[in-house]
Amino acid sequence: MHNFSISLIAQQEAKDLINWYEDIDTYLGEKFRNEYEMTLQKVIKSPTHFSYISKTLRRCKFPKIQAMVIYKFENNFIEILSIKDTRSKPNKNFY
Repeated sequence: MHNFSISLIAQQEAKDLINWYEDIDTYLGEKFRNEYEMTLQKVIKSPTHFSYISKTLRRCKFPKIQAMVIYKFENNFIEILSIKDTRSKPNKNFY
């Protein structure tokens, strides 16, 4: 496993999305939370596995929810920068 950090922005984005899904249905909030945790674990386990979206940034899409983790991997350190909802523009690069 690699060392990692989650930015305050990414933490807030995740909370906002969890709240948004929970407002629709408690089950959806729990489903998002599980997908979020599973996706973070995939990034931490294999940070070089996922595609670049810019020269230094990578993304890992959630398996079943339209969202993605944006992160940087340098010097054996993972920095989670953002959690993006991709429902409205799923093909858009965010950086």
